[in-house]
Amino acid sequence: MGAESFRNPKILDWAMNEWINGRGGPLSSGVNGTAFLSSPIIAPHVGQPSNFISNIGLDRDDAHSPFLRKLLASDNEADLQFCFAPIGWNPNEGGEALSRLFTHSSPGNYLAFTAVLAHPFSRGAVHIVSPDPQSAPAIDPKYLNHPVDFELMVQGVLFMQKIYETKPLADYCQDLDDGSGKKIQDTYNIPGRIDRKAAEKLVREGTIPSWHPVGTCAMLPRQNGGVVDPRLKVYGVDNLRVVDASIMPTLIRGNITSAVYAIAEKAADLIKADYKL
Repeated sequence: MGAESFRNPKILDWAMNEWINGRGGPLSSGVNGTAFLSSPIIAPHVGQPSNFISNIGLDRDDAHSPFLRKLLASDNEADLQFCFAPIGWNPNEGGEALSRLFTHSSPGNYLAFTAVLAHPFSRGAVHIVSPDPQSAPAIDPKYLNHPVDFELMVQGVLFMQKIYETKPLADYCQDLDDGSGKKIQDTYNIPGRIDRKAAEKLVREGTIPSWHPVGTCAMLPRQNGGVVDPRLKVYGVDNLRVVDASIMPTLIRGNITSAVYAIAEKAADLIKADYKL
């Protein structure tokens, strides 16, 4: 059952009763599936050699790139996370409000697929603009600024289309009238099968953040733009540590909360060790 069915009051009442009386029914589940896949595994399914992406943007390399490129070249390290759910959504309608992403106006029931970068190469910037601590900083996330990130997302879109066209999922998705592929939600304004040009347009116009910000106080050597040392101390400032997700120099796969707990536990050990000294 697609979530769009809940627009029907009778179906919504039934689903609410299922949940209230037995914690069952369609309201008992959220995202129905997720998978982490590497670029070398995805690329052949979208008509590319498995290693073609590894040399993209070499002129843009920075302190993080050797580590990230090692991950990128491995079959065993995920570059994209895919999430699947029985609901349509459209970032073109939702804007910056997450709650509006799922209130699209397209009639019918849809299956949604999303591709998420596991280890972005792009690097944004955060700078103070005033000595007033109440003033907001200038933030430029520079999403998809690195060509590797853009190419991975394009691969992700083309791979998702391949999944929709492959049995058994293909049996549950409507065909286009001309039989060239599967029907895409109307609000995306993509009338036919997604080709390379359409995938690039979709990535440029439809990419939104995953709300996992890291790296603004990265643990790196100072000469490489680092802010804290391996003991979480801020370079050039006495008795100041940073203990949060901002010290991660690269994004971890998946949600960051557990890693922040681990950082806090380690910080507690470091502080206690320094106190004893």
